[in-house]
Amino acid sequence: MKLKASIAALGVVFAGPAGAASTPPVQLCLAPASAQMSGMNGEDAVAAVDEVFKRYLAGPKVRLEPLTARLASQARLEAREKHCDYVLYTTVTQVRKTSSGFLEHIAAGAVAGGASQVASNASSTGARVAASAVAGGASHTYYYSSFTRSNDRLTLTARLEAADGAVVAEKTDKRKASSDGEDLLTPLVVQASEIVVGAMSGAQP
Repeated sequence: MKLKASIAALGVVFAGPAGAASTPPVQLCLAPASAQMSGMNGEDAVAAVDEVFKRYLAGPKVRLEPLTARLASQARLEAREKHCDYVLYTTVTQVRKTSSGFLEHIAAGAVAGGASQVASNASSTGARVAASAVAGGASHTYYYSSFTRSNDRLTLTARLEAADGAVVAEKTDKRKASSDGEDLLTPLVVQASEIVVGAMSGAQP
């Protein structure tokens, strides 16, 4: 009996490290993006950026925690309270060198005056589709790309900070639209997300 007990005890000892190999997911907190995009108000622009980052950063090794504080100093305090391992700060700016004309006014109207009314009053098919997408509850990403114009330039900066505020990774990328309606945001977010996940993996002991 003592021998069996000893063997069982050894089995537990050997099984322990194998079970311990599974590490808990990293807690990544997402600070609200700083975003300025043509055709979108501030809240919708922030939602569009956050929506795409959540889509590509989610996974078995990462637990996402959205933050609500808009100021970086307050976001750091909130991150400490939520025991974040890392905090991701993002800045997105879209530049349009030429006016997009009527559709741009339709977009602004959809935000300020009610998308349903704008959709019913729009005279062009493209304007009605774009405005109706907002009224129908389409994703913010679709809403954003609906108002992208050829030659628009989008710049995205992603900065990953550790819990102590040290910068772990920072990257700025740009993309230019080759046609109307092109989704500039998603490809930039994918690139930034790869860097973020890789930086967190490399920083783990």
